[in-house]
Amino acid sequence: MGAVTMLWPFMPLGVGETLLSYVARLGLFHAGTGPRRLLDDLGVSAERFAAGHADEVARLAEATGNDLGLLDRAAVRIAPRHVEFQGERLSKDFLVTRVARYCPNCLVTRDRADWEHRLLWGFRHVHRCPDHGVRLAATSNHLAVGLRQVVDANDVRPEEPVADEQPEYLDWLAERLQGGGSGDDWLGGQTIEQVLSASEMIGAVLQHGHKVSLKKLSGAERETGTDIGFTMHREGSEAVTEALTTIHDTSSASAPQAGPLAKYGNLYDWLDRRCNAIHPGPIRDLLREHIIEHDAVGAG
Repeated sequence: MGAVTMLWPFMPLGVGETLLSYVARLGLFHAGTGPRRLLDDLGVSAERFAAGHADEVARLAEATGNDLGLLDRAAVRIAPRHVEFQGERLSKDFLVTRVARYCPNCLVTRDRADWEHRLLWGFRHVHRCPDHGVRLAATSNHLAVGLRQVVDANDVRPEEPVADEQPEYLDWLAERLQGGGSGDDWLGGQTIEQVLSASEMIGAVLQHGHKVSLKKLSGAERETGTDIGFTMHREGSEAVTEALTTIHDTSSASAPQAGPLAKYGNLYDWLDRRCNAIHPGPIRDLLREHIIEHDAVGAG
């Protein structure tokens, strides 16, 4: 590896900022160009950097004077069938680092050259900005790496906060991204996706019934469902089991031979068929135990 050019003056990675957003700001500040030209000048492969490869992230850390550990925590490694973030294996649609959504109030208070795209906005379960309480706005190009590519400053106007209280899982997620809430406790032993996806499915079934389709719910409805499930999930396995009992007992299926799909609805369908690529966490074993305890299981 050849010598790496050191950029000066020092520009730090923003708190919670994506690496793609960071290089977009660097390119504009140091060269008045897009990120690809800057990465080329630094000897960093743009394609490998966008895919989160460790060697390219290390070269950027050296060139910018940033702590490598800080950049590593913000890096999202894109694999063929999943992404890797902070040592966790996640679904590709669970965390997106491209500029698909943003908080208009975060942008209106800052100069356009200083716009930062936050990693938090890329999580599928985040529908509002935790700092301003406003709904995230969608961009016109979900493949953009920097906000200035897809957002016109003249179109950015402050929005009113959402009336209802901020969901508790959003605070938990923000803390987790900063290195908290990931110890040996119940939630800390699970990946972010395992916690939020299980919470969402539990809450959605409890709120909208056994045949609920997440795709047909609005962002606000999915947020509410996730928070309902999260308030149960965070209390531990016994609370999750109690939620499963409620789902089981409120099923409209009354026939003794009714199977688990009828008793647990789309929660069972999700665990049985639709989350095989990414392990769903302890909820799968809890549901299996619940089925054995509450329903007759044939021999064999």
